[in-house]
Amino acid sequence: MKYQLFMVFGLIVLISILKIREIKLGDAKVMEDVETLVITQNWPSKTARQIEENVTKPWEMILKSVDGYLELKSISDHGNLALYLTLSPEFPKEELLQSVRNVYILNQNKFPRDIHFPRFVYDKDKEFHFILLKKVKSDRTSSLSDLEQRIKDIDYVTKFVYQPEFEREIQIKVDHLSLLQSSQPTMVQIYQSIRRHFEGVRMDTSREEYFVTDYPIKPMEWGKIQIQFGNFGKVSLGQIARVEVEQVDAKKNTRVNGKSFESILIHTDSGFRQLLLELKLVGILKSFPDWEIVFSSQEELFTNTVELVFFYLLIESYLMIYLGLYKRKWLEAFVFSFSFLLFLIVVFFFLHLFQIPIGDSGFVFLFVLKLFFPFVRFQRVLYHKKQIGGFVLLFSVLVWLEWIPISIFVLIFIFFNSLAVYPFCRNLILVFLKRKCVLTLNLSTFQISFLNRILNPKPISNPGAFFMISGLVLLFSFFYSVEGLWVSFPITSNQSSIQHARLEFPTYTSESEINRVTRQVEEAILSQHWTKLLVVTQKNFRSEFYLKLAELTNPQLFSTLPTEMGYFHFVKGKAVQDTNTLRFTNQDPIALEVSILKLLPWLKSRKEIKEVVLGFQKASEGLKFQSNSTHRVKMKADVDPTIKESSFQLNPTVVAKMPLEEKIVDVKLMLNKTISKEEFRKQPVPTRNGSLVFLDSFRNFSSIKNFGRIYHKNTETSMEILIKGESLPWETIEDGIRNFLKNDETEYAERTETKSGEPHFRLVFFVILVSVLFFRKQYYKEYVSFVITITFIWKFQSILFTRDYLQLGMVILVYLFFSFTIRKKNQCLAHSNTFIIGSLFLSYVYPWNGGVYLFESMFLIFAFGYFYQKSLHYLKNIQTS
Repeated sequence: MKYQLFMVFGLIVLISILKIREIKLGDAKVMEDVETLVITQNWPSKTARQIEENVTKPWEMILKSVDGYLELKSISDHGNLALYLTLSPEFPKEELLQSVRNVYILNQNKFPRDIHFPRFVYDKDKEFHFILLKKVKSDRTSSLSDLEQRIKDIDYVTKFVYQPEFEREIQIKVDHLSLLQSSQPTMVQIYQSIRRHFEGVRMDTSREEYFVTDYPIKPMEWGKIQIQFGNFGKVSLGQIARVEVEQVDAKKNTRVNGKSFESILIHTDSGFRQLLLELKLVGILKSFPDWEIVFSSQEELFTNTVELVFFYLLIESYLMIYLGLYKRKWLEAFVFSFSFLLFLIVVFFFLHLFQIPIGDSGFVFLFVLKLFFPFVRFQRVLYHKKQIGGFVLLFSVLVWLEWIPISIFVLIFIFFNSLAVYPFCRNLILVFLKRKCVLTLNLSTFQISFLNRILNPKPISNPGAFFMISGLVLLFSFFYSVEGLWVSFPITSNQSSIQHARLEFPTYTSESEINRVTRQVEEAILSQHWTKLLVVTQKNFRSEFYLKLAELTNPQLFSTLPTEMGYFHFVKGKAVQDTNTLRFTNQDPIALEVSILKLLPWLKSRKEIKEVVLGFQKASEGLKFQSNSTHRVKMKADVDPTIKESSFQLNPTVVAKMPLEEKIVDVKLMLNKTISKEEFRKQPVPTRNGSLVFLDSFRNFSSIKNFGRIYHKNTETSMEILIKGESLPWETIEDGIRNFLKNDETEYAERTETKSGEPHFRLVFFVILVSVLFFRKQYYKEYVSFVITITFIWKFQSILFTRDYLQLGMVILVYLFFSFTIRKKNQCLAHSNTFIIGSLFLSYVYPWNGGVYLFESMFLIFAFGYFYQKSLHYLKNIQTS
């Protein structure tokens, strides 16, 4: 049996070592990100209305037969469509993607013939682990391709993104004046001819051979391409357009303190792998001196972890010197060190097995256990079997009710493993070595005498006025602090040196607006000097902000940022401002816009509402052309020669891609638009014989409203407005909105509250949970003192540091560990121990940032012991007096 046990334990150790790179670092996320299937489809030169009628509505119709998504949003834009399908959590995403592709192919005849094939991609919202490299020297002293290959050879790099300071593109610029000439083709004909030129197989009549058309090798060779334009014949592209290689700003570059630079963004999929990646990059960059690490997304966690390892090695060295060199007890020193390593391996094995992340509080808890494992006896744990069973049952109920965070589970998991796994590891080593020894150090040997006298004073035989005053102060302090148990606060601190914030936008916001508002917010933060470091990365419909706050910067200041339709909030902690989205529906978008604009003054007049922001782009004035059908048939003109299709109103459109200086660049067809609205009336009408007609009698025009983007949610034409404020009376506001629109065809559909960072929890439920373990009838005084101490420590934490649920939970569990393993008469010795005071002092004088969280934790542990012993001493004196 002994050998089977060794084999099982050895297998666990081996698997733990092999899987160490997959350990999750960081606190557990309470809110899971929802995956979204994004479908984009291009139909160049078409208006948003045309996209809506001919592309969006067919998509909405065919998607009704597809299962697996919770919500459908669509944006009909100029020349393209974007669909967003929110994935159902229990539905396989590969199956949804395959179903959508199949249903499109089967119904492809419902879409225009010249539309591009759609692109399907899942929006990944979980890329939190990345390292940013910066080019520090302008001259290229090393090969970028060599660096890229070295980094990609690291097996846990999931994504490598090179971001140049500037991008280059080949622009084919057409002058609008040339299009007014009867001998020139229209803009749409140019676009379609370029696309057709490189599609399919052609025949060389001189050789009587078929060949595939090649793209130009050099940029300027685009002007020599001979393109067929129907009845116009073959025309050289250089005769009607100018080819240029332009340098443009990179749109989505990562910026540091408002500046873009040549950079590399390296992603990985876990915190521990990012730590290993950073260590490898330090070695790789020695061969590439023109690059340096400028930012790591988990910088603070890694700093704390590495420096906790330093403290652990310091304690390990002290024990080796004291037990080995001074006491000559090498066996005990070896057992203490090796049993703790085995304990860590087993703990991390189960953390990986159940995919439980471990953060700062977990690492500090392990460090405190390392300090006290040599001093504890584990026989007393057997007295608490029933209490442990009740604890597990109540914990399950509270988590199910969402009254305590699931992230506290890692601390509870470590707590129970310290009571069960560590003594097993220690005894296993002795069985393997076939040796016996005393494996408990004496707490009194390492006590600090004057602290022990303070914590454990002699009973007072004749209590006087001072004793009564102390009782009143204790009672007043308790009632002053106890209300904090019912106050909700975040599970982790929002005062760390690295803050993570997001600026989120509605899905219908254009890319140019997202870029503009992000820059606006970024410049506001920098101009106010609220940060020492600001790193901004842009993604689809949101911007990620990583901030190192300057001293005395209050996070509430960020509520004044000019976010417009965006929503700025910290990922951890409370949102700086509540934002709600109101959605309205009407099949007629023009009537919908008119109704919302009428509602705005009423909303702005309410004092509770701080800001009202339009969540849509207003319609712009435009011209609608209609040709006489009789004349059009006689002239054999196109069926619908609208201003968008027959002329030169076309946004920059990518017609191809080609290599340029070892990079793939875009080839864009562009138009220099310098004409006024009145000159649009001179627009010619092309006929099939190639001639252009300028007769005003052929066309009539009228003013219309043009929508740049049309938004649908679950097939309903919708528009939204954003309301910003705090503690708004929504029942009154919503009743007022419905009353305002009672005679209008526009309907108020719904109100959506923007997610406000992490949820908050009340400490009182955790106190009830741990009471199951601590409370016993014969020790009621100890329990009362225990609850009083929790209220005091909560107040101390919120005043001296910042409220942190996990840190306070860890402090409470540390004391529970003492009560389970150390006799009550010796518990004051634990808090006056040299290791506790030494760690407190070293973490205070520690020169780097990592000692801050450790110092806060050790201070709270010491303060917990002090207040517990003092309040218990007072209660005992009351009983004896």
